[in-house]
Amino acid sequence: MKATMLIKNLSNKDYSGFIKKNILFSEGISNIVIDLAHYKITFDYTSHNALEGLKSKLINLGFLLKDQNSILCIDKKLKLDQKTSK
Repeated sequence: MKATMLIKNLSNKDYSGFIKKNILFSEGISNIVIDLAHYKITFDYTSHNALEGLKSKLINLGFLLKDQNSILCIDKKLKLDQKTSK
């Protein structure tokens, strides 16, 4: 499954290497693409736990999600699950 996280304070070129270094070996996360111009990180994940783990790791590193809807899941099934859980 693929997702994108929108990050408020993702603007410095140095952050790209820092993020990759710190989340590269996150269990269940792969194919990390960091887009500094649009303040987003796109990646593949294997489970909801991997997605939440990455979110927690980024917050612990000092990165701020733009808002509550900052995780855009490209997997249609997960989108449906999120809508029904509200």
